[in-house]
Amino acid sequence: MGFLEPSLTPLEPLPAPLLAPTAWLPRGVVEWSASLGRYEPVAGADPPAPYDLQLLGNPVDADAELRVDWDSGGVPTDLVTLEGGTYELPSAASAVVLASDDREIASATFLADWEMVVEDRCGVTGMSLTARSIGLDVTLGSHGLGLVLETTGSSTDLAIDGTIGTIEASVGVTLDEQVRILSAPCSELPLGGMIGTPTDIGVDASIASSRHTASATFDADAITWAGPDLTALDMLGRLTIDGSPVVSMDGRYDASADPPFDGSVYFDDRTMTFEEIIDALFPPETP
Repeated sequence: MGFLEPSLTPLEPLPAPLLAPTAWLPRGVVEWSASLGRYEPVAGADPPAPYDLQLLGNPVDADAELRVDWDSGGVPTDLVTLEGGTYELPSAASAVVLASDDREIASATFLADWEMVVEDRCGVTGMSLTARSIGLDVTLGSHGLGLVLETTGSSTDLAIDGTIGTIEASVGVTLDEQVRILSAPCSELPLGGMIGTPTDIGVDASIASSRHTASATFDADAITWAGPDLTALDMLGRLTIDGSPVVSMDGRYDASADPPFDGSVYFDDRTMTFEEIIDALFPPETP
């Protein structure tokens, strides 16, 4: 699927000398150049209405094309200013992948509600970009993928659902901080301050087929940090198959302890400590 790998400039923070120009979403027709070995814009060509971008595939890899409509349904794009640079972001977009006979191979829709936030982090007042909500739906034949992201000033919830034939899977993640793109990353906070300093993270996952089901949960709370470094957290986890608990875990991580991991894993027929599991997986060398 080489036609999905264009050499287009991605939307990413620009270096200081280049902050003034506007970073527009890519438009026009882009086609694979066999002589150059890369994708090149086709001068003067326009994508078929209502699309803004048409990416013609490399025939060696896939005789197909990608069409993108950045303002699907007439919903205009957003222009946001971040530290002097202006960026165009889609609020409602759609895309379709077509075979050479115009048969639809895959399609996608994207919805987003962007927000600029002025805040004080690490003693410096600056702007950051966040999304109150993001929705993405992708369909590829009998396969599907759905993603929903919702944030507030103090939380982030992410839900991902996928279907592969008759198999359905889902993953949910919650944390007590809002994900943001900072104009100036803060080295004194985890991940450059993109998610502040979360103290509670939860993960839920499940998979189901026509014959079996499985689900897993993991919670990390009482999370503490020393600047950008994780120092401690409490952990709880459980794995259930066909409605019956198979494995559960209760433990704690403390960077100052020796060993740093302490706790137990409870199987349906026995209990093992973290240290016993590590010794079983990585037997100590005998002299």
